[in-house]
Amino acid sequence: MKKLLIQFINLLTRSSTLFFFMAATLAFFGLWFVNIYLDPKEFNWHDVIVESHGVFFDLIVFGFLISIYEALKKKTENIKRFQEEIEDFRGWHQPEVAYRIAGAIKRLNALNVRNINLTNCYLNNARLQDIKLKGAQLHSTLLEGAFLPNSDLREVDFTNAKLGNAQLQHAKLQRANFQGAQLEYTDLTSANLTNAIFRHANLRNAKLVYSHLQNVDFKHANLEGVDLRGSDMTGALLEGAKLAMWNGAHFKVSQNALFC
Repeated sequence: MKKLLIQFINLLTRSSTLFFFMAATLAFFGLWFVNIYLDPKEFNWHDVIVESHGVFFDLIVFGFLISIYEALKKKTENIKRFQEEIEDFRGWHQPEVAYRIAGAIKRLNALNVRNINLTNCYLNNARLQDIKLKGAQLHSTLLEGAFLPNSDLREVDFTNAKLGNAQLQHAKLQRANFQGAQLEYTDLTSANLTNAIFRHANLRNAKLVYSHLQNVDFKHANLEGVDLRGSDMTGALLEGAKLAMWNGAHFKVSQNALFC
């Protein structure tokens, strides 16, 4: 009996909506019992029907509002929990940390959170394909060898004079979208950026040595002082890009690169 009672209580407390429904049902039958047995002469089924409609309406309205409140509260709590998890591992440089932070990022994405503070996070070799980080902060973030194809990295800030710049050597960034991103002095040595988008991005003095830049869209990007030694830019689009070269940097551009 005690076990059944515990199971019943667990069932009721599993959801506030279910608890409210059960309470309303018990109240309805309690009202019916009182009317039909304690005051049978004045009992009227029409009154019961009227009251039942009121109870049903209250159930729908308050149950709906409670469900929305619970969903929003749970979402807020989960967002805070995942952000705190990232904060707890910030500054740790261990392989296990990359998996934990990557998992938190994916869960935040599932909750439609994009602007995530990943400053000084260790994400080397992390698998973050199709991730959405529009407007995120990645100052001093380690992403060497990270797997980030098809990622939305628009308006991401990878640079900071005090904290240091993100490290993206050997990262897999095929078809990633860097539109409007800040990548000044960022190290992208040997990164795979095939079909990536860098429209209006700031790549001033970035390091793209031996990077794969086939069919990359550099339209209106700032490429001043970029080091592109050994990089393959076959089919790259460079319309409106700033191409001034200084500080010893130089370009090795395929004849098929499009400057018009």
